[in-house]
Amino acid sequence: MKRAVAILIIIMLSFSPAGSTEQKLLPSTGGEDILFGEHVAIDGEWAVVGAHRDSEAGSSVGAAYIYHLEGSTWVEYDKIFPSDPDSLWYFGSDVDISGDRIIAGTSSHDNDRGAAYVFELQGGSWTEIGKLTPSNGYANCHFGETVGIDGNYAVVGAESDKIPPNIETGAIYIFRQEGSNWIEYPKIVPEDIAGYDDFGAAVAISGDYIIASAPANNPVYETSGAIYIYHREGTEWSQQDKVWALDDDQCNFFGYSVDIDGDNFVVGDLGWDNDPANNYDNRGAAYVFERNGNSWFEAARLLADDGVASDNLGRSVGISGDFVIAGSPSHGELGYNSGAAYLFSGSGGSWSQMEKITAGDGGEDQVFGYAVAVGTDHLIVGKPWDDDMGEDAGSAYVYSDLIPVEPEDIPGQISRFILHQNYPNPFNSQTCISFYLPAATSVLLEVFDLNGRRVSILADGEYHAGGWSVNWDADHLASGIYLYHFATENFSYTRKMVLLK
Repeated sequence: MKRAVAILIIIMLSFSPAGSTEQKLLPSTGGEDILFGEHVAIDGEWAVVGAHRDSEAGSSVGAAYIYHLEGSTWVEYDKIFPSDPDSLWYFGSDVDISGDRIIAGTSSHDNDRGAAYVFELQGGSWTEIGKLTPSNGYANCHFGETVGIDGNYAVVGAESDKIPPNIETGAIYIFRQEGSNWIEYPKIVPEDIAGYDDFGAAVAISGDYIIASAPANNPVYETSGAIYIYHREGTEWSQQDKVWALDDDQCNFFGYSVDIDGDNFVVGDLGWDNDPANNYDNRGAAYVFERNGNSWFEAARLLADDGVASDNLGRSVGISGDFVIAGSPSHGELGYNSGAAYLFSGSGGSWSQMEKITAGDGGEDQVFGYAVAVGTDHLIVGKPWDDDMGEDAGSAYVYSDLIPVEPEDIPGQISRFILHQNYPNPFNSQTCISFYLPAATSVLLEVFDLNGRRVSILADGEYHAGGWSVNWDADHLASGIYLYHFATENFSYTRKMVLLK
């Protein structure tokens, strides 16, 4: 028992991002090529990880693992399968969680027509309460490859679905729970969708809004992508808007991933090109959109500070409040395709990178960041090519304390203070530390070594509201880990940085 606890502590604490706790999740049954972590979701104290090639219930039936936060530790709580499993169904092709509801897709069900299953937490157990199938879906439509759920409503994408006379446009399906039944709405295919637009390639739902992507549809650049927004009044859903990126000449897969939270949504484009003349740069980007009345507008384009060609930022995205996470599975800091995830924060048109996250035990060909999700207090990042439990068995990482705790609201003011991760990090002698103040206040920014000895004071005085940056020259100090502590009258926070000469 003591040995097991020691191993858990190492997994949780080793090489976690500055100021945070990292816990690595591994599938209890393991097995080669189950791709645990290719799809993830998190909400409050629950997380779900898809393993769509898991074979415990039959050859590649698939499974979803459910984790629960107990104290400060995430514990595997349950493992779910479809009630009517069959081989090669790939259950867990996508997953989502909302409160006490989980939805998991199985895109190869019934000659690839697909299905989605809804589970509910009842009496301490996750119980299947509904099976969703398309009443008029075509064979090979891949219904269930993307899913979303919020309360009594679920949305399912079928990017290869067809309309007569056999035009492959893609579609989305909306379901509403009434008692023990799930009522299917008529299949949705926008009037301006054309063949092979891949409508429904990514879907998300939050309250009265659903977003669905068509990565190959755009009114100007045919293959740069668009997002369709649907709004519910009462029980009726209708299209409210359609948007695309302002720099759509640089987009290749705008809408590859999406997520929505309230009046904001984020869109990933893993094929975004830094130079439009150099097609297939594939650096990647994420875009934040905000609602203004019945219209949605682009508020910001998010890029990795250290992004390079073929990083594929935006392969996965998540949003919660003022925070966005974007996966970059092909980033190569820790080796070819080792992967990374980037946390951004902001509001309105002011967004900035807050943190770069890499796995504490990351390495070549592990694609950390292939899937990401963000909750109120925690982030989860998938690494489906991890080999700890077998070749490509996969893993996932949960991070705590990456999102700063907000002080109590100051009437009439925005109350969020932000201390950004220094950049670059690690650094050789010089680095920059940035912070944001919602109101004028006194600021003390100090640097300490691991022995608690103060080695520098970077800021000490009164600062007005807004963003600030301080450069630090550590040329006189030895390589190692240093802590920088930020304090105001209402807020304090500490981060780590690495000096590497």
